[in-house]
Amino acid sequence: MHERWVFDVSTVLPASVLGEVADRIYGHGFVEQVTLPPVISLADRGVLSLLRSLRRVVRESPEGGASRFLRRAVAAHLLHSKVARVAFVQPSPLAAVGLSARQALLIHEYIEDHLSRAIAIGELARHVGMSRMTFLRRFKATTGMTVQQVIAEIRIDRAKALLADRDWSIAAIAAHCGFANASHFSMAMRSVSQASPLEYRAKILARTLTPEGTIRGAERLLPTVRRRYAAIRLHTPLDEVGQAGTHSYAQASPEFRLDHTSLTLSDEVRLVTSSEGLGWTDLFAAVTDEQPHAAIHRAIPAVWLVTACTPNGIQRADGSGIQEQVLAGSVISITAAGDAVHDELTIPLKPTHIYLGQQVVDAVREELFTASRPRDIDSRFGFTDIALQRMMMTVQRALEEPASGNQLKMDYLSHALAAHLLTHYASPGARRAMYRVAPLNPRDTRLIADYITAHLAFGMSIAELSGVVGMARSQFIARFQATTNMTPHQFVILRRIAKARQLLVDPRLESSAIAGICGFSGEKHFATTFRRVTGMTPRAYRQRAAF
Repeated sequence: MHERWVFDVSTVLPASVLGEVADRIYGHGFVEQVTLPPVISLADRGVLSLLRSLRRVVRESPEGGASRFLRRAVAAHLLHSKVARVAFVQPSPLAAVGLSARQALLIHEYIEDHLSRAIAIGELARHVGMSRMTFLRRFKATTGMTVQQVIAEIRIDRAKALLADRDWSIAAIAAHCGFANASHFSMAMRSVSQASPLEYRAKILARTLTPEGTIRGAERLLPTVRRRYAAIRLHTPLDEVGQAGTHSYAQASPEFRLDHTSLTLSDEVRLVTSSEGLGWTDLFAAVTDEQPHAAIHRAIPAVWLVTACTPNGIQRADGSGIQEQVLAGSVISITAAGDAVHDELTIPLKPTHIYLGQQVVDAVREELFTASRPRDIDSRFGFTDIALQRMMMTVQRALEEPASGNQLKMDYLSHALAAHLLTHYASPGARRAMYRVAPLNPRDTRLIADYITAHLAFGMSIAELSGVVGMARSQFIARFQATTNMTPHQFVILRRIAKARQLLVDPRLESSAIAGICGFSGEKHFATTFRRVTGMTPRAYRQRAAF
């Protein structure tokens, strides 16, 4: 059906916006004119999804920040897909034979992102939209070196930086930097620096160790290597490379990965697809296949959005208390940056998760709102917002698109999401502190949750729980609360109630037996606690579950 649909994009996309985005892609001063055909086919589901989102957002707020960023996302998509035609200013003879500064940086970033595996010349050429032969010719004209020579140099530069960290073994560095094995790494190091990896490590640590035994300036080693390489290759002063590029897509920003989120994969939570490996820096998206389970979603410096296309039953506990709903399909929940929640899922579902980095929220807040009226995005459980839903589905659609050329569109999409959330789901007031103390890391969070689940029938002391992760009692309590927004005792009670709800479905089990299995002191204690948490008695819950 989509092949027959056509749309006059000029009605929602001014020529000035197309020109602005083209300048960002190709460089200011290189683009003479950008034109669109009178109508475009909507066989491209990516642009169809974007236009649906834009139409809904424009209907609600024609001149709002979200519509402004969405228009630019549409322009980036049309330019990348070659629907929009670009006429360039006549380039100089030198520009015709070499790589542009942007192309050189894109190639360098791609090599660094895929350094641990073999990198084919063909994939580098595709990354900048060239044929293999054109790419090889322009690469040599720009760098004076072959592609393999440059890759080898980047591998050595990365390895030298990692050798300054004593936690990295030689074998681990060799694998991370794409060498066949430790022997291959050692030979390559000797040919470049006339020293083995161990000898080089001894030299650099002797120069960089402070009197306290820490490494002086080690946190700056990798950025310095990247900037020094870019300066050499582009024949640009080092200070200019450090300041070059005002946009995230042209910088070597770290990718937003799964381990930066509050998602924990398990037998009950399986990953279907995600944005890991696509190079997205401002947001992370994933689709999961989830069975009934309980999980802690730790506090992180990112806004977490989740929605599912099918109805779902969920109980959520956070700092404001316990909320339980059977949510209709396409309902959204927001967890604010710095908030932690405990969720109990009661039926299977396949949700879409989107994590929006705090850095993009801060940037959009600065651009759209005055400093005298700071705003914070609030947590919200179970609501409907068609415009936000369509933007989230557009992000999900982008997971199916190739990574090359997609970063700029995702940059604008992440800004549009942040603008919409700040406009509709933020409260005026002073910004909340992200954390008073550092939260538990994912590994320790999982260890504690697993230990509590395995010992529900027994009494558990704070000293026992803190011993699981090797912390002092007071430190454990503070970090546990920073992670979950509840005390260890409250968390244990929630896990006991969750276990009891599962057991109450079995009519063969008496309430007294369930009380013992779940660690309550008696049937009366079980009934009182169950009613306080769920709002009903165990007997009433059992009757409801039977229907």
